[in-house]
Amino acid sequence: MTTRPPRSAAETDAWERWLPRWHLAFAGILAVATASALTDPGQSWSHRAGSLGLTAALAGWYWAMVVARPDRIRDTGRMLLYLAVATALFVALTTLHPAFMLLIFCLYWQVYAFLCLLPATSAAAALTVIVVWRSAALAGRPVEVGAQSVLIGAIALAVSGMFAWYIDVIIRQSEGRRRLIEELRATRGELAVAERQAGVLRERQRLAREIHDTLAQGFIGIVTHLEAAEPALPPDAETARWHLDQARRSAREGLAEARRLVRALRPEILEQGSLAEAVIRLTAGWGALSGVAATATVTGIPRPLHAEVEITLLRATQEALANVRRHAAAACVSVTLSYMEDQIALDIHDDGVGFDPATVGAGEGYGLVAMGDRATELGGTLTVESEPEGGTTVAVTLPAVPTLAAASATGEGAGNGLAMPVATGIGDG
Repeated sequence: MTTRPPRSAAETDAWERWLPRWHLAFAGILAVATASALTDPGQSWSHRAGSLGLTAALAGWYWAMVVARPDRIRDTGRMLLYLAVATALFVALTTLHPAFMLLIFCLYWQVYAFLCLLPATSAAAALTVIVVWRSAALAGRPVEVGAQSVLIGAIALAVSGMFAWYIDVIIRQSEGRRRLIEELRATRGELAVAERQAGVLRERQRLAREIHDTLAQGFIGIVTHLEAAEPALPPDAETARWHLDQARRSAREGLAEARRLVRALRPEILEQGSLAEAVIRLTAGWGALSGVAATATVTGIPRPLHAEVEITLLRATQEALANVRRHAAAACVSVTLSYMEDQIALDIHDDGVGFDPATVGAGEGYGLVAMGDRATELGGTLTVESEPEGGTTVAVTLPAVPTLAAASATGEGAGNGLAMPVATGIGDG
């Protein structure tokens, strides 16, 4: 059995907030009727004792069935049992003193508050018959059933039915709004977690890029200059040569540590497998979370690429899918990762509402702008094709730069826009 966490006063329904006041009203009316019966000089002591005993029974029954278990108030079977016994006690009390007819106001309210539409209408009709019978009995005349009384009864039944329907609609709408608020709160929590994680990942990427572009490149320059300076030393400069060796070793160790930090700051999903596997897992997870049919396809022969390329493509996938969820109202999304000889392409297409790219405001689409800037820095391109009601396609194309080790071994990467070490004879430390 699952339980819902307690809600604040602002989150509870109005009828729930009013329930304690209705309890007090019922207790007050019952107390007034009982006091009237007990202080009536025409009442015998046996009638007074009977009134007091039945009043205590009704109060105890109300406490046990309603006040003590507010979570069962909308349980139709339980409330029908309560109302049947309460009505029987009401009839018994009215035979002892007419002041207890005041309880009819409480019983009518309880019928409409505790029962759904059809049971409430039926119970109200039965209660009306009982009230007419008791009123006639107290007046000392028989109940006359004529056209007028039938018409009045039918009108009363119709009005009570409309009243019950109105209350039922209000309660259902309130419950629907509460469920919607709970869903919105859960979605807002998911978005907050996703945005927090995205922020952490962006910061990790920024740190990795800064370390790679500053420290690593600086260490490479130091080692290069030290190696270039060594041949210029005189043959007998052993001490200077020893210091150069120590400096070169320290620089290589620093370079190795910088590269280790860059690898450690890679997104966790890329550490668990290749870029192709990461895109497939990311798309499947996004589809399960959003409820949108999402497929991922990989063409060509997957191979390791430079970390900057893989991270940029992964971020592009995340940003495009996030935009689909926020804006597209799509039913299907397809992600295609294509490995070509000298390029790698990523295409994300959705069948959503689309938009006119010319109407995007200056402060909007920051994620796509940043993605396009990063693609340009890496020597690639980003294009967005969309039209109203025609879906959207985001395409990213980057140079297929190999991994750091492969680039260092083959001398690739120079002049491609990537800040990465090339073949210098240094090795990886």
